[in-house]
Amino acid sequence: MKNLRKGWVSATALIVVGVLTAIQYGKVAPCLPDMMERLGISVSDGGLLMSAFALSALVMAIVGGVLIDKFGVRSIGIAGLAVSLAGNIVGLFEVPVAVLMLTRVLEGIGYGVISVCGPVVISAWYSPEKRGIASGFWGSYVGAGVLVAMVSANPLLASGTWMNMWTFALITLGIAFLLFLLFVRMPPQDERQDADVREENSEASLLKGFLAPGAVLLGLMFLLLDFGLDNNFSVTYLNEYLGFEYGSANLISTIGCITMILGSLVGAVVLAKSKNRGLVLLVTIVLSTACFFLQFRLEGDFMVMLVYQSIAAAIYGALPAMFYALVPEVATSRKTVGAAVAVVILGQNVGTLIGPTIVGMVVDASSWATSATVMGVVSCISIVAAVIYMKKFQK
Repeated sequence: MKNLRKGWVSATALIVVGVLTAIQYGKVAPCLPDMMERLGISVSDGGLLMSAFALSALVMAIVGGVLIDKFGVRSIGIAGLAVSLAGNIVGLFEVPVAVLMLTRVLEGIGYGVISVCGPVVISAWYSPEKRGIASGFWGSYVGAGVLVAMVSANPLLASGTWMNMWTFALITLGIAFLLFLLFVRMPPQDERQDADVREENSEASLLKGFLAPGAVLLGLMFLLLDFGLDNNFSVTYLNEYLGFEYGSANLISTIGCITMILGSLVGAVVLAKSKNRGLVLLVTIVLSTACFFLQFRLEGDFMVMLVYQSIAAAIYGALPAMFYALVPEVATSRKTVGAAVAVVILGQNVGTLIGPTIVGMVVDASSWATSATVMGVVSCISIVAAVIYMKKFQK
């Protein structure tokens, strides 16, 4: 019971840290109309600001898992958050757009490190059948961070410019650093609940960890789905294309963030209790794909867009929670859980890196409807990968 309490302290602190670091990712989307007006940037430039952030997270997905396996969660987590703090501080000054892009790279380092830390810590403290709630909350950390950014955007922008959001993000990131430093811990080696150590050769284990077929498939699915999951153009679509007032557009996206969190919790619990986890994942991906085809094609009044956004976001929210919960189970050994998680996070961040940029370029070159088609077609490939995963690794 004492260890269980320690586990919940570490997991809860890390989930809050995840939410606070995700504000860094979510702060661009609600500020993009203001940034477009004040900085003279385009939708494509806005996509690059999001993708620049994902670039460093992509690197940390490759390097972070190895570093965590070698040096531990605490050392790497603290270092990553310190770099993010430095990037945010530089971004508070009136710097050129190119430098602002660079600060987004620095900010993404801490986000990338924490994204790998989460599944490693949760899988170490909890056995697979007990990970449902923790994985659900962890799977919602990005949506929760974006929600905080969305809710904060109206008062922050009403009293100033997008710089107010950067100041708010710096404060929350400082809190995240302190929480991680004080509360996040790993259990003793002999009490860990993740995969059994089956490999004695550390180099062979590490290589097998990166090449674990299940982790590769999960990472590929995450990559393809992130074209639609993480493009963050909903507010811009509603405001710039459909003509919604900014407050109304932001409200729809905010409520969508709430249902995304609920979807994450429900999805993780359903997955944990299911006898065929591969089938649950497949059905969720199929539903998400259908929503992608409608994402920037559907036109309607406030209530129509609110209902659609709420339902779609709930479905989208379930996917990250499922990926995070499944990846420790396909790791080759306990000592390569970090590497397996890194592969999945790598897929996520490659999708986050190229998805918004491509979607933004398609919008600028063609139309919003065409971008929805691109997201849907790419997601169809993930359905094939999910079928393969279900047949080979269903739980």
